Amino acid sequence: LFRRQRQRCIRDMPLFGDNLFLDLDLSTENLPPGSRVRVGKAILQVTPVPHNGCRKFRGRFGDNALRFVSKKELRHRNLRGIYMRVLEGGEVSPGDRVEVLSRP
Repeated sequence: LFRRQRQRCIRDMPLFGDNLFLDLDLSTENLPPGSRVRVGKAILQVTPVPHNGCRKFRGRFGDNALRFVSKKELRHRNLRGIYMRVLEGGEVSPGDRVEVLSRP
């Protein structure tokens, strides 16, 4: 049983990257590039690099979802997500507090 679960987990890994699912408004109005956010004990900074749909997103949510989050009129809402860099590493666990520390 463990071997099958492990194989399934390995098979499904390409559908995931280093993702955080946060209850937070990711729009450029709320989190412009340079904004700093604490998640758990880590401090992250929003990068200016736009996050576009990718193969992993399409594989997980499907073509319709990718088309929806990629609509020009919705792009500023960052429904696809954003890139963040780690400024200070730290432990992050499900349910940790998310706090916007600063905005430029």
